[in-house]
Amino acid sequence: RLKRQSTNIGHTDDVVLYPTYAVQHANRDSWRVPIWGTVYETERASIRKRMLVRLLKRIMKVDPACFQSDLFRQRIRHFVAATERAKRVWVRIGEQLFRLRRRSRRNGNFRGVLTLSNQQVDRLAEQGVIRDGWLHFEVLSRGNDNRRFQGQVQLIESTGVSVISDIDDTMKTTHVHDLQLMLENTFLEEFQPVDDLQSVYRQWAAAGASFHYVSSSPWPLFEPLNEFCQGAGFPRGSYHLRLLRLRDHMLRRLPVIRRRGKGGKIKSILKAFPGRQFILVGDSAERDPEIYGAAARLYPNQVTAIYIRQVNQRPLDTPRAEQAFRGLPRQLWSTFEAAHELPATLPARQTAGAL
Repeated sequence: RLKRQSTNIGHTDDVVLYPTYAVQHANRDSWRVPIWGTVYETERASIRKRMLVRLLKRIMKVDPACFQSDLFRQRIRHFVAATERAKRVWVRIGEQLFRLRRRSRRNGNFRGVLTLSNQQVDRLAEQGVIRDGWLHFEVLSRGNDNRRFQGQVQLIESTGVSVISDIDDTMKTTHVHDLQLMLENTFLEEFQPVDDLQSVYRQWAAAGASFHYVSSSPWPLFEPLNEFCQGAGFPRGSYHLRLLRLRDHMLRRLPVIRRRGKGGKIKSILKAFPGRQFILVGDSAERDPEIYGAAARLYPNQVTAIYIRQVNQRPLDTPRAEQAFRGLPRQLWSTFEAAHELPATLPARQTAGAL
């Protein structure tokens, strides 16, 4: 109880926790468990909200009534909410309490890494705190506030198969090639899955694959994206989006900003699991072929297959493919238009190093 009261996360604060992944330390006697989230202040959003709505009205030619819908308010909620700095974060895992060393930053973001021994992990599994390979925890709030901010971390073994998947125009229809359509699909429309990709992903998950969802979408969209993925039936996985503040982009620069940062996130995942094999799935509308090709050349013994969904507005033609996948075996990568063209079983090992 004393430790619970030492947090300064109050009743007007909202804590959003992002699904992450845990890895074993080199000697395999313990796990490195990352905790990551953002603290928002829910009662200070009016100025930011007016700014965002004004920008959207200027760019989008839609009925103004659209900006009064519940869907729009839900989508912009974390874009316009104030973020909270210097918040002390206490984490409860089972019956244990942990304090993160660093407080939340100016953008509300906080990160920390906990170490759990194999014995602790086994005990948490017996207690039901770890279920289906996912560790469940909660962040505490102050005093009599009984809200429970719940998060999850996937414990991923050092060997096996992982899938790194893009989201926009790979898993859901976004139309990133068209700013108007992209904004409408992001803020005004229900998210729609692309084809039936979730069925293939579920088959891969049933065969033992772990999933990492890497996107250029900003973190304020995490909750709508996560709800979409769960509702559409995609497997659970870690999320890797991008940091973005409203004043940094002014919306018109989104198509440029979206292209940066994804490659670094993918390389971090590959580096964390040198003994695992990876399937990379993306689309031709953005720079997924170029990013995936570079990752395969940098980690030639880990990338098993690359699948690129063809988007008509910017297809992967032969000259672009030859440049993106230069130096890689031709059988390593392929394109698809419909999910049924993907293998129902996990692809056999065919790494970039098998030239």
